[in-house]
Amino acid sequence: MNPSPNRPPHRRAREVLLTAALAVVTLLAVLITGELVLRALGYGHGVQYSYVSILGWVHRPRQRALTIGGEAVRIDSNGFRGPEVSRHKPSDVYRILLLGDSYTFGYGVAEPATYAAVLAAALPGGSLGCMRTEVINSGVNGYGTVQEVEFLRRIGASFQPDLVIVGFTPNDLMEQQETRGLRWPWLKSTVARSAVYQFLAPRVKAVAFRAERRSYEQTMTGVVRTADSTALRRWAGVRSALLDAQAVGVRNGFQVVVAIFPTNLEVESPSEGWLRPVFAELSAASGLPTIDLLPAFRAASKSHEVIFLEEPTHHPNARGHAITGQVIAQRLLAKRLVPACLAPGARFAGNK
Repeated sequence: MNPSPNRPPHRRAREVLLTAALAVVTLLAVLITGELVLRALGYGHGVQYSYVSILGWVHRPRQRALTIGGEAVRIDSNGFRGPEVSRHKPSDVYRILLLGDSYTFGYGVAEPATYAAVLAAALPGGSLGCMRTEVINSGVNGYGTVQEVEFLRRIGASFQPDLVIVGFTPNDLMEQQETRGLRWPWLKSTVARSAVYQFLAPRVKAVAFRAERRSYEQTMTGVVRTADSTALRRWAGVRSALLDAQAVGVRNGFQVVVAIFPTNLEVESPSEGWLRPVFAELSAASGLPTIDLLPAFRAASKSHEVIFLEEPTHHPNARGHAITGQVIAQRLLAKRLVPACLAPGARFAGNK
């Protein structure tokens, strides 16, 4: 005979509470064990962020971290990846500021292999009376063009760049950035420090795309090839932001250039979609210089070079960054966007 229906209500309530408490304790034990094991395996050392109204997530200053693949990351006191940068620009420095997302940041790539480092090494300077070239990497994982230009207006311009390069990636037309009114940012920031979160987050994303039978690359490339109303509306926002960046450059005496990254599937396919023609129209109408990286990436791919990481979002690997830095340097010199010899006091001629 089952006596449970005759138990007093307070006993049933206590048993429910005890069962819930046991479940919570068990879950906590599993999470703590998982956290300890994953930290022992190298997780839990990802880049940490703080939330700033309007800009959204920014790097916490003065940190050492790891990006995917275990590559070391150092963030200076300004939140930039790389060596410490002085807000005051020395008189013998020609300063280039890179704006962008994880492609520019160097997701999965060691600092010396990022295109920021490659670009700095590829440009002349530092000898025969020339200025030193300094490249500031202000890329932040997950940023979009509007966010990057807001950063330029609020922070980047104060570092007195001579040239600003905006790294555009197709996912700038997909992602809506958390810049205003985010609830409980401290909670998300705290969770993001967890090794369990850092282990599970990319895998959950990959499973979600597999469930839809579409990769992240396919989703991005679909946006690039299909100019639907949503894509066009987002392009209008990107276009407006780029023109704003150009206006900030005019006011502050620096040139703005846009570097256009391709997706992995764009590199493999002969089709280019609608995005590059609208960039060409923007450049022709505004005089905003653009550097299209697709031809160089396709040439490398045809030579059977591996230029993307083997991970769900297919970021450029060290070879992809090397191509990027070299192509940008070549185009800047060919278009005379930087002086052939960075003589002391040199500025972009168009800003005189």
